[in-house]
Amino acid sequence: MPHAFGTTIVNDGSWFIANDYGTSCHSGNWKQKWMQHSGRQWPHTCATYGCGNAPALGGHISIKGLKTTYIVPICSSCNNGGGLLPNYTGRAWARANVGTLGVSAGAVDYCSWA
Repeated sequence: MPHAFGTTIVNDGSWFIANDYGTSCHSGNWKQKWMQHSGRQWPHTCATYGCGNAPALGGHISIKGLKTTYIVPICSSCNNGGGLLPNYTGRAWARANVGTLGVSAGAVDYCSWA
């Protein structure tokens, strides 16, 4: 069962994440929503393990083995073609940094591909 919107979970080192595609039509400031629901300041590093870039936005991601979409701080590169970009035949999974906090986006209705 998906977590309700705003539910938070923290990576214990076991997370593999991938971008959820088809979510770009969702409006709103996901960075602000992440900070509001996490109770944390915006981090200095992207959630993708080994990236090191500053996160520019709250990206919609899947965590391998879970059924809920989460928002995590990621950089523009990882969000738009970096190691997290899924392809049409499956997902490109990447490790997430230990301690990354995900905020549940709840039951997201995905935008349809034209």
